[in-house]
Amino acid sequence: MNARILFTTVRMALWPALLAGLAALQPAAAQERADAPPAVAQAPKEGEPEKKDASLRPEDVFKLPLEQLGNVPARAPATGSFQTPVSSVTRSLDIPLPTAGAAPAAPSATVGASPAAVYVITAEDIERSGQRTIPDLLRMVPGLEVARIDANKWAVSSRGFNNRFANKLLVQMDGRTLYTPLFAGVFWDERDTLLADIQRIEVIRGPGATLWGSNAVNGIISIVTKPASETQGWLMEGGSATDQSAQGFIRYGGQVNKDLHYRWYLKYFDWDNGYGPQGQPGFDGWDQLRGGFRMDWKVSDDGSLMVQGDLFQGRLGDTLTTPTLAPPFTQTVDEQIDIGGGFFLARYDHVLSKESNLSLRFFYDRTHRSEFMVGEDRDILDLDFQHRFPIGERHDLIYGWNYRYTTDGIRNSFGIEFDPRARGDHQFSCFVQDDVALVKDRLHFIFGSKFEYNDYTGFEMQPSTRLLWTPSERQTVWGAISRAVRIPSRADENIRVAVEAIPPGVAPLPLVPTFLGNPTLPAETVIAYEAGYRVSPTEKFQIDLAAFFNDYDDLRSIAPPGPPILQTSPFPYLLLPIPFGDQLYGETYGVELAASWQVAEYWKLHAGYTWLQVQLHAEPGTFAREAEEGTSPHNQFNLRSYLDLTPTIKFDTGLYYVDNLPALNIPHYLRLDARIAWQPRSGFEAVLGFQNLLDPRHLEFRQEFPNILSTEAERVVYGFVRLKY
Repeated sequence: MNARILFTTVRMALWPALLAGLAALQPAAAQERADAPPAVAQAPKEGEPEKKDASLRPEDVFKLPLEQLGNVPARAPATGSFQTPVSSVTRSLDIPLPTAGAAPAAPSATVGASPAAVYVITAEDIERSGQRTIPDLLRMVPGLEVARIDANKWAVSSRGFNNRFANKLLVQMDGRTLYTPLFAGVFWDERDTLLADIQRIEVIRGPGATLWGSNAVNGIISIVTKPASETQGWLMEGGSATDQSAQGFIRYGGQVNKDLHYRWYLKYFDWDNGYGPQGQPGFDGWDQLRGGFRMDWKVSDDGSLMVQGDLFQGRLGDTLTTPTLAPPFTQTVDEQIDIGGGFFLARYDHVLSKESNLSLRFFYDRTHRSEFMVGEDRDILDLDFQHRFPIGERHDLIYGWNYRYTTDGIRNSFGIEFDPRARGDHQFSCFVQDDVALVKDRLHFIFGSKFEYNDYTGFEMQPSTRLLWTPSERQTVWGAISRAVRIPSRADENIRVAVEAIPPGVAPLPLVPTFLGNPTLPAETVIAYEAGYRVSPTEKFQIDLAAFFNDYDDLRSIAPPGPPILQTSPFPYLLLPIPFGDQLYGETYGVELAASWQVAEYWKLHAGYTWLQVQLHAEPGTFAREAEEGTSPHNQFNLRSYLDLTPTIKFDTGLYYVDNLPALNIPHYLRLDARIAWQPRSGFEAVLGFQNLLDPRHLEFRQEFPNILSTEAERVVYGFVRLKY
């Protein structure tokens, strides 16, 4: 059955059941409201009659006139973890008002009230998961695919198309993009911070391009760090692991006065080499020294300034196989990669009123990377402005603009070459979005668009419409239709990659099939259809369900090869050109489920499940890469337990299942992690952790271009001591 027909049929069949389920759940929700503490009533505006409390059932939305529905009092759409703030969905800001104890101006949305598939990794999750890197933290998120390539490389994607440079996932930290324009993706070995300083990681599956622009196609990962006022005093940690020689950091936070807080930190780690699938030693060790600071200054009663920056230097390795023009026409090298760089970010936020604010953000980012086949020096300058304000009583409008300029300098080799070797690119964009309260705090219609100009494909428009319905304080229904684009990367247009070198025989000279960039490539596009339902039958149990259907066009493919071209440097050979094309299209669809249960005051459970189907189609006469269907798992599952054995001992476990990857010949695996933390007194903690307890080693992913030896994820024992005062 055609995927689109299947999706339409299932959607039509599920909506009546969903509405019936809402009605069935309503009595339980009403009973919970009766048992729960009363909500804080909001004072009526001057000259406005006091509104009476009322209970709105789901079916009432279709029966009452709009003027009566407008009198329904405000209620929170969910409880518990659904009240976790999330700012990336609406680009809202957590700016405190001058009046002590007042609510934030234009507050960020919550998980429960978000018209998108959103999951938030909290500071508690970061601490109790026992994970030691940002990519590994993302394993707990339904809809994300996280796979280790070697000790310093990961493949991270959302809703399909996973590879090392997953080009449809936008990653940012405090609004600073971590997405590289070189290959379109993220160098996870460069993008790091102190995990103890992360306040939350917001993960939005599905397009977010209307607010965040191109490349936010299948999702957004937004890392939000803690204000300096929340990290005061000394914090030190030191430890080791069976796959690490050392790890540790030191952080200090202080204040100049009550309005100016700051912190600085130093972090160092050294990862050991791993082992390949045949037990051969790898060369994927990784060490890095990083330092940074953050300052938060309340400039005035209405304005605040945040400034932060980092510097880092590191070395990492891998085992690389690359073609050569001399017998045996291939070579395998253990390469050492030098990386370094830093950034500076400043953001000024100004409160205009309780419903209005504006923000101006600037950052400069510089990175250096030197590999055997390619080297890069890149500079990024970015300026961003946004303004939020109400129009009347039913419209919440936000608009903004952005300018980005990036330059690079490339060091070429026979295996990978860029032409031109240096390039500068401009990108201009603006956006506008209106949140219309059809029924205040109950039914919202959100629509808007991003308008963007870039040097690769010119003008792009990325609209979206969303509907958010909260029929009761414990239920949320949402739906969305969006268009997003992934603009070509530097590699898509300007790269030349030697795939292999075929010895002379059929041809009088070595024949080198070579992928060639294509300057005429259009942007990849997706039309995404999403729907979700969240329910909290009790304050201790919550379920979040999301379903999606994505329709892609102009996906990257491999066009038919052209006639061989004679090359004379560095030695005579025949180049077989294989240009990139856009003859691939397809669909992805699936279901994502997250649940949390506060079993008891001392025990909490979290679970997640993902089902994903990828269907790609090649136009006739092309060599399109339909095999990418098998680079993402059909099924994933995780179950995490946070258990306080005693007031001083915590025992946490995580179970992760990942289905097989047929295109990469990767079997399924089951991973079990455990962590024991002992806190005998305030300011001291000792942790003993275990990872991959169920098998000695397993493979998670392979990288084919360039051909890098994948090493296996090992069974690990780690320990550290943390001091705080």
